[in-house]
Amino acid sequence: MEAFIPRVVFIQKAALEYPLGSRLMKEFNARGIEVSLYEKRVPTTPGRTFRDSFLSAKRTMVVLVRARREFQTCKPSAHYQLPLVSGCPGHCQYCYLNTNLGKNPFVKVYANIDEILGQAEEYVDRRKPEVTVFEASATSDPVAVESWTGSLQETIRFIATLGSARFRFATKYGYVQN
Repeated sequence: MEAFIPRVVFIQKAALEYPLGSRLMKEFNARGIEVSLYEKRVPTTPGRTFRDSFLSAKRTMVVLVRARREFQTCKPSAHYQLPLVSGCPGHCQYCYLNTNLGKNPFVKVYANIDEILGQAEEYVDRRKPEVTVFEASATSDPVAVESWTGSLQETIRFIATLGSARFRFATKYGYVQN
């Protein structure tokens, strides 16, 4: 699949307080991609058909701060989901995400990656000396937005520093750069 270029981007104002959020704002503006700021709820357009809302949301990126809450389990492939991204711009007919994310399956990117990785480290520390496995593609395809975020590369480097942690993800995107 080709690189994902969003048609519209919504950025939570709080995300601008993080390096990733402010960098993405600048990059999208420089590329001429429509950017709107929001406070609490992602704006939607009422009165559209389910199909129109779904297709529009697949071309929309939301940059936000992930609230600190427990990571979801991810059995049997991993101990926990690692929430870097949610949603996917792909239109794969076989994908369960198409029926799991509702009529607004926005591609959500979390700006507070350092906090998320810090929380992952806490999970690893609690399970030591056992190995803890994290899964990044349970609710997304993180490679789809990697050219924008760099979060996957940052996560791989971070997990490599933790002796008893492993990281996995699956992708359908073939444009891995590093």
